[in-house]
Amino acid sequence: MTGVRVTTELDEIDLDLVHRWLSEEAYWALGRSRELVERAVRASLNIGALDADGILVGYARVVTDAATFAWVCDVFVTPSARGCRCRIPNG
Repeated sequence: MTGVRVTTELDEIDLDLVHRWLSEEAYWALGRSRELVERAVRASLNIGALDADGILVGYARVVTDAATFAWVCDVFVTPSARGCRCRIPNG
């Protein structure tokens, strides 16, 4: 995959898709309600990874005091976007 764009704009992050990922595929959030996901999202910094077509392929939520502390949670990447596809130079 190439051309991944990162956004913090909530209107670019598909919350229905994030809810499905978390409530159905993420072992730590199985069964989490849509309402709870939305409450958590509204109180957090949200990071979305969009592919070249603008489709959400990854999500992370950051809980922070915006000064000295941040906790990264609810990290999810679609199976098709997982893994390193980069070339690491020898060194």
